Amino acid sequence: MIRLGWYAVYKGSDYHVSQREDGRYRLFLRAGEEGVAKAVANGFTPDPENFGVYEKVVDRDQITTAYTVTTYAMYKGYKFQAIEKKDGKVEISSGDYGLFHDKYKELGLEMVDRGVYEKRVGRSELEKIWEVKRPVMGFSEVEEKE
Repeated sequence: MIRLGWYAVYKGSDYHVSQREDGRYRLFLRAGEEGVAKAVANGFTPDPENFGVYEKVVDRDQITTAYTVTTYAMYKGYKFQAIEKKDGKVEISSGDYGLFHDKYKELGLEMVDRGVYEKRVGRSELEKIWEVKRPVMGFSEVEEKE
């Protein structure tokens, strides 16, 4: 699974997270994601406003850490941000990695906005996929799990 967004570690598992106005944290995951049974056993309940979403509100001291994650991929020797699509493909996008228009064109990426190039590829076309995690919400460390 390719991840993008904000996450928190709660009871040893990673969940999507958002901070509420009252300072508490909303942990959630979607039906079909790994760990739904464990989450339900840990008190997650269906979100009445979002079908297929399970949630739990917790205090800060119940969270081990919170972080943002961005996934990158190596494609033909170049680094791109990677986002998984529902069709099983991976969308690679340019950001600002120092390449020029001609190189993006040579790699088969299409310009979708000024300075932004994208292409959908199969996982097998990627040389490497990795995550970069950065602490958020006032947490200072991100635990790396193998």
